[in-house]
Formats: sequence, C-alpha cells, structure tokens
Amino acid sequence: MSFTFIIPVINPKSAQVSNYSHVEIVLRKTLESLKRQSFREINIVVVCCQIPSWASTIGDNVFFLDVSESDAFKPNPHSVKDPGLRRYDQGLKVIVGALYAISKFETDLFMRVDADDYVNTHLAEYSLKTFRRLSENSLVDGYKVKKGLAVEVSIGRNHEKKYGSTYLIKDI
Repeated sequence: MSFTFIIPVINPKSAQVSNYSHVEIVLRKTLESLKRQSFREINIVVVCCQIPSWASTIGDNVFFLDVSESDAFKPNPHSVKDPGLRRYDQGLKVIVGALYAISKFETDLFMRVDADDYVNTHLAEYSLKTFRRLSENSLVDGYKVKKGLAVEVSIGRNHEKKYGSTYLIKDI
C-alpha cells in the first residue's frame, strides 16, 4: 500500500503574501517533517506556482508540480476579501496533486497537508492500517481525520521560528 501527502502552496504573487521566502522556509520544514514518517513508502506532491531553488535537494520522494502556466492558478486580487476564492485555488491544487499521485504512484491513500503543517511521524502508517481494517468489512474508500493538535508557527525577521497558540482539535 502507498500513501501520498499533497501540499497546495499559495501563489507567490498572491496579495496575501508579504514575503514568499518565509513561505518557502516553512514549506521546507514541513517537507523535512513529512519525510520522517515511520512508514517509508510515502510520496509527497507539492502543487505550486514557483518551485523553490532547493527543491532538487529535498529528496527523491518529493515531487513539485509547477502550475504557474495555467490560467486557473493566476492570483485573483479579490481573494483577499473572499476566502472562497482561496479555498477554490487550494482545492484545485489538491485535485491536481491527487490525480498525479493516482496516475504516477497508484496511491492508496492521500492526505492534504498545508505548507505549514507538521504531522505525527506515525500518521501514514496508522492511516494505512486503519484503512486496511475498515476496508476489509465494507466498501470504504477513505476516511477523514477529525482530531489533532494545531500549533501556530510564524517566521521572524532573521528566519527564526516562533511558536504561538497551541490547541487541541476535537471532532471537527
């Protein structure tokens, strides 16, 4: 069985971005954390409009899809006031990443992860075991993770990480 993380990344020309180098710093930390999964048969698909200069050094199981040439992913100036437009952009990127993962890796499960997320090192292994168990007795084609821990992380002037609010997510 295989597992793929899909990361939709904000367009560097988006009105919400004040310093894209901070986005890339956090993305790299997220990728490094995802690569520490206990289950080794994972892939990571990053759907973005600018591939970082360090992309070729991050590892063989990380794939960057540059969608900057598609009109569907051009920044929309109205997205600052309309969160629906941001969700639309993210959703399209997740679909592109999922289709890529299905065709390239024949992935069994995938999970959308934000560019600033860190996940438990056993998440892929636990998810696949749970999926196997659930699908033995019924026609389950996936499931939704409903709880976890959220930690606010920001990048300071000198590129240092700052941790803010931490809270538990229960049954969303």
